[in-house]
Amino acid sequence: MSLTIPDPTPDAPLFVFGDDHDWVIAHSEADASVVWNEHTGAVHDDDADPWVQLDDDVTLKIAEDDGSISERLVTEWAALDGRGFLCSENY
Repeated sequence: MSLTIPDPTPDAPLFVFGDDHDWVIAHSEADASVVWNEHTGAVHDDDADPWVQLDDDVTLKIAEDDGSISERLVTEWAALDGRGFLCSENY
């Protein structure tokens, strides 16, 4: 099952959303669920595990494939990576 929302304008701001296990870069909470669906093919359970927008001043540390740690403000992650899946504590 795939989810769709109206395409936001190209200038719509991007934010980092998390559900305590996974993080995505999206335009809104609804878009975060669409991003999740695009990445996993699964429907996100928004009621059990809602997406929460991280404040702009939050620093997020991500372990890279080579074992190094990248640390950036969520605004920097959004600007560098663009809309899509960001990271997960599960994989």
